[in-house]
Amino acid sequence: MLRWLEATSSLGDVGVVMASALVAHFVFNRYEPIAIQPLTVLLAVVPTALSPLLAARHGIIAIAITFALYYATLATTIVLYRVSPLHPLAHYPGPFLAKVTRWYWAWIASTGHQHLELHRLHKELGDIVRIGPNEVSIRDSTAIQPLMGTQGWPKGPMWTGRTLHPPILPLIAQRDSADHARRRRPWNRALSSAALKEYQPMIQRRVAQFVSILGREKTVDLASWSNLFTFDIMMDTFGSESDMMASQDKDGVVHDILKGFTDSQIFENVPWASYYARHIPRFTHSVQKFRALCVQHGLARYEKGSDMKDLFYYLSNEDGAEKETPPKPVVLSDAALAVIAGSDTTAAALCHVVYCLLIHPDAYGRLQDEVDQFYPPSEDSLDPQHHSKMLYLEAVINETMRLYPVTMSGSQRSPPPGSGGGFIGSYFIPEGTQVRVHTWSVHRDARNFARPDAFVPDRWLADGALQPHDAGAFMPFSVGPFNCVGKNMALLELRVALCHLLQRLRLRFQEGWDPSEFERTREDRFTTRMGRLLVVTETRHSYVDG
Repeated sequence: MLRWLEATSSLGDVGVVMASALVAHFVFNRYEPIAIQPLTVLLAVVPTALSPLLAARHGIIAIAITFALYYATLATTIVLYRVSPLHPLAHYPGPFLAKVTRWYWAWIASTGHQHLELHRLHKELGDIVRIGPNEVSIRDSTAIQPLMGTQGWPKGPMWTGRTLHPPILPLIAQRDSADHARRRRPWNRALSSAALKEYQPMIQRRVAQFVSILGREKTVDLASWSNLFTFDIMMDTFGSESDMMASQDKDGVVHDILKGFTDSQIFENVPWASYYARHIPRFTHSVQKFRALCVQHGLARYEKGSDMKDLFYYLSNEDGAEKETPPKPVVLSDAALAVIAGSDTTAAALCHVVYCLLIHPDAYGRLQDEVDQFYPPSEDSLDPQHHSKMLYLEAVINETMRLYPVTMSGSQRSPPPGSGGGFIGSYFIPEGTQVRVHTWSVHRDARNFARPDAFVPDRWLADGALQPHDAGAFMPFSVGPFNCVGKNMALLELRVALCHLLQRLRLRFQEGWDPSEFERTREDRFTTRMGRLLVVTETRHSYVDG
């Protein structure tokens, strides 16, 4: 192409166009602009302004030639830089296409199986793998505390992309550590031990309804019912009317929420794309509908005030604990977070516990015996008073969440702005790079847990027969100041539901249904998307459906 251009135009003019493209590459690499104004200048104004250099010899097609030369130079230099030894991540292994473009990993993630692909890559390439031009995944458990502990790094841009660059970011998307700590204070109060006691009657009522429905229906898709059950609980906790279990989601609300959360995964991997896609309903309809629904319920609750200490009682500073009441838009920005974080994760954990118990009848029998010991027919199994003494229940929950963490691929972190980067253990992470510890791989690493792919609840008991495990490698709720703020509530729901479920019902897989379907259809959508879990329920002889 150059020879042809040299024959018909000045080499100097061609050089100016190519040099301008190199400058544009430098700007993209250094500042990563996404706003329409700088992009218009870099991608349209500059090559248009340069086209007169070639117009004398090529006339009207000079514009096309200039744009082609400019874009070809820009694309070539970007690709060559990303795969060259000059790139700061060059010494970390990874798929070639992952180094070239983030769209490659977005495609992997769109399959729902990025956790399995990452696990394969870590087995093949080692403890650190490059999964994007500027992103790495780490399997080394010694990186957990430096990256995510009290002195860890702030979050990466994935949640800005998932939430479509809203004017006010929800708590989960806050990247500034000080702002995050300030925004999190009301959440800490809202989900404290004292606050959970306020929510306990709501949880007990919904668990009783859930188990009663399962007993009445006899053959159920536990995954579907669990999503409705946990959604109802979460809506209760911020004072909104919901009865998804009774209506069986006839309006498709829960379906839309789950679809919206799934559809936003592409924007997690290519955050800048959501800056533009948010204006195109075809691409973001489910996400926008989900957010609008949550804001609608949050606004209704905000306007009416509370007659009880629910979640919004704390988030809107009705308890008066904060010197300044947060503006209404800030409170409403967390409405979607409250719904998805409080429902989606608990539903997945509950289904996986039941799945593991049914796959391992010995564990089912032991847990059933423990439930019968602490919750015989005369005991209220909705009362959590015995949970702290139920060691095998805790072991089963821990082991399930080790094998099937709700956030299988972890959450992004980035070096603090202006830091220039830093070391996470022996790995230097340059500024502008995203990094995550891959939970699925860490939990299934034989260096951390003996027989890592086996379901062995005894590893969590003091007299367990296995070698001691690395407790520091266990992070189903993340760790540090950015960890899951709803952990205690999720565990309370899970324990109450399991105790009441096992006290009242016997469970088995539906005859003729292949349980491996549940494994095959599990998807990593940041949180876990479940396929069907077909279960038959039978009322235990000591109880009647009340």
